[in-house]
Amino acid sequence: MAGDQILEDLVMSKFLADVVAIANGSAPDDDVLKRFTDVVSHSFGVDRASVLALKFDGIASESNLDGYIRNTKRPYIDNQLSDYSAFPELITYRNEGYKSCALVPLVVSSRVVSVLELLSKSEGKFSESMMGSITLGASFMGFAIAYKAEIGKNLRLAEYFDAAFNNYIPQFLVAQDGKIVKLNKIAIKEFDITGMQGIRISDILNADIQKLLSQPVGMVTGIAATDNSIPNVYATSAVKISDRLVHVAVNNVSDAFMNSALMAIVRDSKDNCIVITDSDFKVKDVSANSQVVLGCARNILLGGNMVDMLSKGDQREFTGMFEDKKGKAKPEFIHGAVTMVLGDSQPYVHFISKRFFNGYLFLLGKAEAERYIERVRDDLIAFISSSSDVVVEVDAIGNIRDTNIVVEKVLGYKKEELIGKGIATIYEDKGILDRDMTYVKNSGKVDNTFVNLIAKDSGNIPAVHSVRMLRSGTDPGGYMIIIKELETKRTLDSLKGAVDDLNGQLKRLRTEGELKSQFIYNISHELKTPLTNIKGFSTLLYNGEFGNLNDEQKEYLKTAIDEADRLMLIIQQVLDAAKLEAEKVKLELKEVDLQNMANNPSIKALEESARNKGLEFTWKVNFDVPKISADPNRLIQVFVNLIGNAIKFTEKGGITVDVSRLGKNKVLCRVIDTGIGISEDDKKKLFRRKFYEATKKGLVQQPGAGTGLGLSITRDLVKLHGGKINFDSKQGEGSTFKFTLPISPKKARKKDQQGA
Repeated sequence: MAGDQILEDLVMSKFLADVVAIANGSAPDDDVLKRFTDVVSHSFGVDRASVLALKFDGIASESNLDGYIRNTKRPYIDNQLSDYSAFPELITYRNEGYKSCALVPLVVSSRVVSVLELLSKSEGKFSESMMGSITLGASFMGFAIAYKAEIGKNLRLAEYFDAAFNNYIPQFLVAQDGKIVKLNKIAIKEFDITGMQGIRISDILNADIQKLLSQPVGMVTGIAATDNSIPNVYATSAVKISDRLVHVAVNNVSDAFMNSALMAIVRDSKDNCIVITDSDFKVKDVSANSQVVLGCARNILLGGNMVDMLSKGDQREFTGMFEDKKGKAKPEFIHGAVTMVLGDSQPYVHFISKRFFNGYLFLLGKAEAERYIERVRDDLIAFISSSSDVVVEVDAIGNIRDTNIVVEKVLGYKKEELIGKGIATIYEDKGILDRDMTYVKNSGKVDNTFVNLIAKDSGNIPAVHSVRMLRSGTDPGGYMIIIKELETKRTLDSLKGAVDDLNGQLKRLRTEGELKSQFIYNISHELKTPLTNIKGFSTLLYNGEFGNLNDEQKEYLKTAIDEADRLMLIIQQVLDAAKLEAEKVKLELKEVDLQNMANNPSIKALEESARNKGLEFTWKVNFDVPKISADPNRLIQVFVNLIGNAIKFTEKGGITVDVSRLGKNKVLCRVIDTGIGISEDDKKKLFRRKFYEATKKGLVQQPGAGTGLGLSITRDLVKLHGGKINFDSKQGEGSTFKFTLPISPKKARKKDQQGA
């Protein structure tokens, strides 16, 4: 299994090496791009790779998808093309037979100069690690093409020296003996020249005039160091313009210039960053996204030694990779995986390193996904080894790659006898096997098909098998077949009978629960009528309709009215709970603007209640949240329950309602407070038990007891809308209750059915 990782690393290294070779070539741009797309297709098994119309002032096509790529400057991936894909172009790809699509922008100086289009006939083709490699290669290729175009323009200008002499590039007129005859202002400034008397070009550049004329255009040379400063690096162009004069133009490609270009490649990446060190691994430069990738700020890494940033166990192995091994040529690329120790952050990263001037360039990428995959593979191996059923791993053409030891007991074969044989040799009816493997290959699943297996002694073994497809990285795929003896199937039938009995008991309990809910529903309705009369007559007395009252009498009546309101609320909650349990609540869906909901009288009353308690109250809705389809009255009930609880359990600070968009089809609503939080014991009971109210330790005032139904009702109403609710809380620091709502419940249900 470890070989898969080594193969993946080799593919990535070979791909980057091929991209560098193509970019450094002298072929026309069209040939360069054709070679680049061929390398992408070959390296990653992509069915179609092409570069959309290259145009340095933007992309010629202004389709919806192209416009999205140009505006976001980020790759776009759809690993499951369907008739419901976000852009018309993706539906066209789907109709052409493709199942996965990725588009990668080629960005130069914050401009999209081209788009790499990748299409595959396999679902789930484009993984994060693959896209990280392709994005880095595409960015390098875009930069190289733009850089060549700029250099070519500069060289054409240099042929017309008089017109271009005051260009931003340092330029010289040099005699055949190497003396400088003339230079422009930018050259004087660049090289700090105070006088021209007797100055030769070799005093400035690390080459005489004959060497400059003989070397290719753009060859890198260095300025002769006349002080202790670090030499700059220049690409030179020398052109003979007469028998006695040579025009020399230089372009600064020093560390700072190259570093900034390299850092721009990974500027927006969340998975890869660049570190540049000297030959002793002292960090000279770091891309600005190191905080996102490594969990450590750039300024902390600068000046430190990369070896000291590794775990003790990785330091020796890391330095050994860069040591000269006797009789072996050092590879152009060095790669590996290490754990970095950066304060509280200890990221596990893959790295690819290459010599860079007098030091090293490191491309670091998150490797947590690879570590997770390794653990899953280990678990899979452990499962195969410990299972009481026969587990067989089969390659794409039907040969057995591995099996567990149980096969010896069931079929009589030694494990070694089966490895390499065709799986069909142990099946009596090969048609069933071919049918099931074909179905699984086309994304289906096979469970418990009856088959007859051929044992080593030629006897038949009645069994059932289940088949699944296995895919891993560049592996062409294979199958996992789990075989159960019929004896196991009989045991399952027995268990099924027990399950049927339990289902019968469950139905009886549901019937009893429905009767209980109906009883509560009827009793609650009966209570509302006399309670309404009590409140009505008490209000008339309080308002003096039957004569004036003294203050003490009015105070008693006010208490009676308030308690009647509280009892009415409790009855209403019991009614709601009973109706929800009996599934009698029907939503009246309307278009709801969550921004305007802040003006609802119930919300305003809660806002006033919070402010009267000395608490801040904030209602925030992000700009990209659309109107949703929901029952406004039931949605207000959800917010009132959550905000009311937040006010009850908060003594200082405030309450914030925050609404944001979550993907294409959902919104996320959060009610955040700075209250006393929820204990670990209470966390286990919230949402799970009706009539349960969390303890109020730490409150200055002890409010009246509630019914404990609020959160249960809230959960059921959110679920009825097609959403989910949860919470995060830390005792003493506050709580956040968060729930999702579909933008359109009908669309959400349709999507769920398709995914089922």
